[in-house]
Amino acid sequence: MIFSGLLIRLIFSVKTFVWPFFFIGLLGFLSMLIIGNLMYYTKQWGGGDTKIMMGIGAVFATVKGQDLFLLNLIINLLIVGAIYGLVWSVVLAIKNKDKFTKEVKRRFKQNKNVKFVLLILFIILTVNFFLIEDITTRIVVLAMITLVGLYYYLLIIIKAVEDSSMYKIIPVYKLTEGDWVANNVKINHKIIYKKSSLGVTKDQLRLIKNSKIKKIKIKEGIPFIPSIVLATLVTLVFGSLVSLII
Repeated sequence: MIFSGLLIRLIFSVKTFVWPFFFIGLLGFLSMLIIGNLMYYTKQWGGGDTKIMMGIGAVFATVKGQDLFLLNLIINLLIVGAIYGLVWSVVLAIKNKDKFTKEVKRRFKQNKNVKFVLLILFIILTVNFFLIEDITTRIVVLAMITLVGLYYYLLIIIKAVEDSSMYKIIPVYKLTEGDWVANNVKINHKIIYKKSSLGVTKDQLRLIKNSKIKKIKIKEGIPFIPSIVLATLVTLVFGSLVSLII
């Protein structure tokens, strides 16, 4: 997709001498390269997600009728991605109901300090809500009260979904390059893989498969490609969702 997008743009520009068409595509590619790598190195996306965004940048840097297509796409992706991630998390929670329920209960018991701090903040905001006379400020404070109330529970639920549904033990022969291994891997008393790494490399994969390790724990993320495709289609059809909502 990256190669095709840039090559088609280059052929067109050579034929018509309209060079901005190629350079805008190159700029779109580079923009998504930066954003994609930022998301990849913060472990929000995988390598495939990053590459497809670079391809979209090259192909859709210019869209008829939408001068800010890529900017609209990023904003729409935040909205579509949030809804998609929430739906996926609900499905995982239902699918792993027993594990999820146990993890939620365990985390509620562990986070007493956080609960206390949020309760104090909730009380302060509530008192201010009744003391403030300006309607606009009251609405803002009410929104903050709601967010504080939801934050704690959402944090618990998200972490519970992650711990109960996104980790699994697989045979080593099924391990592939780029997989996120959940724990440090030692071979002959030497750490060859750290759990903070961005996925197993080819060399690490070879060492693990040639070792005596039979099974390994990996973390699976939410497959994000469908939301990228959906956000791209939504942007092509509707443009900016924020403008549409407003």
